[in-house]
Amino acid sequence: MREVETNNRSFQDRKLIEYLAVSPKDKKCSCGCSHCFLLHSPTMKMAVERSEERIINDLHALTEQGYKAFFCTTELFYYDKWKEIFAIAGYKSVRTNGYPFVSNPQLIDDVKKMGVKKVTFTANAGKYHEGLNLPKEEIVKKAIEMSNGGGLVTSVNILLNKKNFKNLEEMAEVYMNLGVDYFIFSRILPAEGISNLLETEDTEEIYKQVADLKRRFPLDKTGKYFEVSGEMGSKYRPNREKTGFYCPAGTRLLAIGLDDKIYPCSFMTQEQYRLGRLEDGKIILDKEFDMKLKDPFGCFAHDINP
Repeated sequence: MREVETNNRSFQDRKLIEYLAVSPKDKKCSCGCSHCFLLHSPTMKMAVERSEERIINDLHALTEQGYKAFFCTTELFYYDKWKEIFAIAGYKSVRTNGYPFVSNPQLIDDVKKMGVKKVTFTANAGKYHEGLNLPKEEIVKKAIEMSNGGGLVTSVNILLNKKNFKNLEEMAEVYMNLGVDYFIFSRILPAEGISNLLETEDTEEIYKQVADLKRRFPLDKTGKYFEVSGEMGSKYRPNREKTGFYCPAGTRLLAIGLDDKIYPCSFMTQEQYRLGRLEDGKIILDKEFDMKLKDPFGCFAHDINP
């Protein structure tokens, strides 16, 4: 049984930076879909040109300032200098749509040599994800088999909407049978043309199902870990008062938009939430985030119009 570890970032870290970027080869995020909220953010319309050298310089500068940077919306393996990017960011885990692994099996050994211990794939649960442009089901399964065969902790991110949020076990079962160790349940957020979005009240059912999965498949006996993604909100999160769970956006967490502006998080990239700018790799803040803007229970991004 492989030991399940958390990824390279922790929301206990004091200075986290989400670095929004797009693949140098196309405009797809690491889940390989076309409905990603981030790719419909206003910063995409005002995206600046960033060479790989510029990205690497930014990472060096951010690291020197004490920030732990991680990427959003991009398939890092499409960069020629992905190894250098991994090394600077100190990645212990990575997200991918699975296609790079299937097309280049050598990547398994490469990422292990870089210190990566966990790989997260976006799940395609067949009929439960019908109508969503996700990575092909057979590609995801093949990549998972490769990851498991290489001794990596394998994780899947299962996207939820109104049509499938009551079927967590059914969606996870196929991947448990494939030997997946780590399950993340995330809600699909608003984007142009997207329907069947979850409401905050729906998350109560999700938390109940996850609690049941944890009871039936205890980590210490099965090696299976189940996690509800932060953007699900905390209204129905068990023991939220005891654990002190709260959203770090705008405080411990900042986001660098594709437009080189600074925002509270990658979902709040509208002009009215702009906090500052990135200049020569340095974070320059013009104002503090108004905490009154945040929903204390649900993720604020749920109600943002793209």
